[in-house]
Amino acid sequence: MALSRCSTPQPAAPAQFMFVRPRCSQCPRRRAGRSLGGVGSGRALRPTRTPPAAGPPRVDAASSPSPPPAAQLSRDESEESIVGWNWTGSDEFTPLGDRRDAPPLPLPRLKHSKRVVLVRHGQSTWNARNRIQGSSNFSVLTEMGQAQAQAAQALLASWEFECMFVSPLKRAAETGEIVWGGRQAPRLTLPSLREIDLYTFQGLDKLENRSLYPEQYANWQNNPAEFTIDGHAPVRELWYRASLAWREILYAKPLRNCGLVVAHNAVNQALLCTALGLPPAFFRRFAQSNAAFTVLDFDYAEGARGEGGAGQRQALPPRVRVERMNQFPDRPMTPTKLGKSVPNRLVMICGEATSPAVQASLNMLAGNGVSTPPLIGVGSTAQQVLDVKTAVQAALATPGDGRSVIAVVSAEACQRLLGECLGPAEVAPQQAEQSSDQQGSQQLGPAAVGSLFHMSEGGVTIVNWPQSQRELTRGTVLCTNYQLPAKLAGEEEPEAA
Repeated sequence: MALSRCSTPQPAAPAQFMFVRPRCSQCPRRRAGRSLGGVGSGRALRPTRTPPAAGPPRVDAASSPSPPPAAQLSRDESEESIVGWNWTGSDEFTPLGDRRDAPPLPLPRLKHSKRVVLVRHGQSTWNARNRIQGSSNFSVLTEMGQAQAQAAQALLASWEFECMFVSPLKRAAETGEIVWGGRQAPRLTLPSLREIDLYTFQGLDKLENRSLYPEQYANWQNNPAEFTIDGHAPVRELWYRASLAWREILYAKPLRNCGLVVAHNAVNQALLCTALGLPPAFFRRFAQSNAAFTVLDFDYAEGARGEGGAGQRQALPPRVRVERMNQFPDRPMTPTKLGKSVPNRLVMICGEATSPAVQASLNMLAGNGVSTPPLIGVGSTAQQVLDVKTAVQAALATPGDGRSVIAVVSAEACQRLLGECLGPAEVAPQQAEQSSDQQGSQQLGPAAVGSLFHMSEGGVTIVNWPQSQRELTRGTVLCTNYQLPAKLAGEEEPEAA
């Protein structure tokens, strides 16, 4: 055995709303009105404020008036004031024409490298109530959500952002205002960054949705890339819209080197996947926790010169790499990160077991109650990958409570293992403009998928599997290359601070 154990993670049309009497879950009229038909069918949601107008990107001067205070927003938006919402076939975003069931557009070619940081909004009132939000605009941040945004602001305070791109929805706009922290730089509102459009499902809590629409809800949960509702394919539409957002972001004049994006769970997943060329089948494979951030590097590349070596070099598609994914303000593997039940999980720490950074990460995990002795990788990359895979497959095959496999392995082994857990990917040529003779999908194996993710010394990567999941290649990635915050590194490994 090559692993040893040692003892020691365009102007918009107005939205069409219907007003109804207060919510009553037993009302036959209310229940009968919820069909998946289309215009005029469904629910009614009573807004307490006018939804935002959607249109072309809006640049707000740094001196522009601030939104109402967070606490006031939370008081104004009470759950009791929301009764239901009626999808009438159009809303304030319809004139944008971005709800298309079409393949994502290719990434634009760049003149130089750029970095983009994605942040999800803090916990919202509808997050707390387990209510489906979609692109509705009624929920705001809870007190916990405000605290999460402030924690993210502290983590990103020293980052030199040149501009911020933010969703028009209140929960994201409020988070952005907090995370931005008073920077004197452009703020751009992009309707393309709104959350996934879920049409009739919006406003339902998940138990209600399961009982009213069991077949559709099951499809949404089990096969979201093929899920349809009200004549729309929400996930495939989202992938297309994310590709539009990338063009707005990467071509924006204020963005020269590093920009901040504040948006939502599903749309951040789509931004991540479309940047990497991963298809809609990867929806829900990458966690995006409240107020967590993901760092994407778009590296400039150029090709050979023209015929005979003359002429300028032609820009190639940017090489996109994930520097880290889902870096949340608190520690990994806390109960809020594990879901409703304890999953099987693989925790990989990159580097040599004796390095201070690795020891700090191991101490952090131990402080979270992780008592499983780590496997220490020795030998070749192939041997490390084989031994860790064997341990994970044994955990997945064992019924009962979730089991953890903790492994300290090399950067290359971390990448290969991450690729094995995600499975092969059918990648479309959407990362750049392609000539007609270059079109067609490409199959990426585990090594190629894993290489899209950077691994650094001490970085923690966590993959979860529900207890019912037995396939190694169906893991959900909680985080990649999680970096221990300086204050935690200082508490647990003073020399590394």
